[in-house]
Amino acid sequence: LLFCQQLVRCLGRFRCPAEGEEGAVEFLEQAQQVSGLLAQLWRAQPAAILPCLKELFAVISCTEEEPPSSALASVG
Repeated sequence: LLFCQQLVRCLGRFRCPAEGEEGAVEFLEQAQQVSGLLAQLWRAQPAAILPCLKELFAVISCTEEEPPSSALASVG
């Protein structure tokens, strides 16, 4: 459960490291890999879904200077 919540937090901090199409494609691939891992974990442990979604909401609702990463859109 804690691992899933940490993955959500990390995904919220993802940033596209380079400009241009290549950097964007790599960024999206990495975000999809993490999202896929979350999906596998949720299938194996359905009880982890709700706490992780609560964590996702907390990350999205955070009022820090820098907004959460658009990579969170890949969670699902």
